[in-house]
Amino acid sequence: MDEKKIHRLYREFLIELEKELGSGTTYSTDLDRVGKQLFKDEWRGVFAVDDNLPTEGCFLVNTDKRGGEGEHWLAVRNGYYYDSFGRKANSFFPGSNFQESPDYDAEQAKKEENCGCRCLAWLLCAKYVGKKAMDCL
Repeated sequence: MDEKKIHRLYREFLIELEKELGSGTTYSTDLDRVGKQLFKDEWRGVFAVDDNLPTEGCFLVNTDKRGGEGEHWLAVRNGYYYDSFGRKANSFFPGSNFQESPDYDAEQAKKEENCGCRCLAWLLCAKYVGKKAMDCL
């Protein structure tokens, strides 16, 4: 699948996820519920940046610390990292072994608040397309 088709698939997944979760702020309970439905046994849950994170499977991480109100959602799938703002993993996880996309273009505008849906859309692309999707989004 070429990069253009992967971006189209990502947008299609995003539209469907926003129908269910909305295009604004998403909460851990809602993201966890949808993650369990979409990824079944691969799903590890939602975490805060200061939690002990899984090493396998797929999950979301909020950039806020446990007990905070939440800031921004990130996604991880089997060691691959995604930030819809295109920032590098060491911004949040210094010294981590997360593999990053060589594409640091942001999919999300600063004024948008749909990072949770974008993370789930990325995870879906990764599930159905594989590494190529993780490398171009």
